[in-house]
Amino acid sequence: GVPDLTPSDQLLKSALQSLGIDASPLIWTDPSCFTQSWDAIVIRSTWDYHKQHQNFLRWVAEAESHTLLLNAANILRQFSDKNYFFDLLKKGVACVPSLFLKKEQEDVTQIIQQIQEQGWSEIVVKPTVSATSYMLFKSSITNKDLPTKLSNIQKHSDVVIQPFLESVAEGEISLIFFHNKSDSIEFSHAVLKTAKEGDFRVQTDFGGTQTMTTVTESLVEFGVSILRNLSGNWVYARVDVLNWSKSPLLGELELVEPDLLLTLKPESADHLARTI
Repeated sequence: GVPDLTPSDQLLKSALQSLGIDASPLIWTDPSCFTQSWDAIVIRSTWDYHKQHQNFLRWVAEAESHTLLLNAANILRQFSDKNYFFDLLKKGVACVPSLFLKKEQEDVTQIIQQIQEQGWSEIVVKPTVSATSYMLFKSSITNKDLPTKLSNIQKHSDVVIQPFLESVAEGEISLIFFHNKSDSIEFSHAVLKTAKEGDFRVQTDFGGTQTMTTVTESLVEFGVSILRNLSGNWVYARVDVLNWSKSPLLGELELVEPDLLLTLKPESADHLARTI
C-alpha cells in the first residue's frame, strides 16, 4: 500500500471531501484496519498484492464481510490473476495472443513447442499474478535459458506467454472508464504511454512517458465492448490497448489497483468521486 496516497489518489481524496465524504487511507496489510467502521472501501494502490496474493484474497473476503467493496470482491478475485485473459479470449475479445503455463506443470518443453507452433520468434513472459512488470522478461524462443526462466516464474504463479509485438514502438494507450449506478459506462480520458529508447516497458519506473491523447470513437467503443463482459459492481477500469493505430488488441484489463492517471486530467477525480 501507499500510506500517503499517490498524487492521483490525493486528488480523489480531495474530490470526495468536497462532496462531504470523509475519505482516509487504509493499508490493507494493517491488522487493525477492520477495527474501524467504513461505509465503503475503494481499492486503489495495493501495489504489493501480487507478492502475497493469497493473503490479499483472504483480506478481500474479510473486507467484503464488513462493508461495500469497490471494485467488488468477485471482480478483484478474477482480475488479480491474468488467467482472466483466457476467459476473455473464449468470449471473442480481441486480445494479444496468449499461451498459459500452469504453476503445477513440471515439464515446460510442451509450452515451448506450442510457442514454436505459433511462429513466435520473440516473446514476452510474465507471471499471471504481477504488477509493474514484476518478473517480466522478453526473450528469443531460441534462448537456452528460457526453460529455467519459465520454471522460476512458476514458483510464483502461472505464466502467460505472448508474442512480442513490433507495434509496441508506437506505445500503449490507456483508456480510463468509470461505471455509475445507472449501469452507464463513461469514458473519462486516454493516455499514451511510451517506453524509453531501447526498452519496451512503458511504466515510468523504467523511464517511460505518459501524455494525454485524443482517441477515435471506435477505440473508445472497443474499450466499452470489453467492459460489457464484466459481471459485478465496479466503478473504475483501465483498458490498456496495443496495436491501437491498426487493429486494437487488449493488452491488460486493469480492475484491481490501476493508476488511473488522474493527475493528467485533474477534473477526472471529480468525475470518479461522483461515480463512487
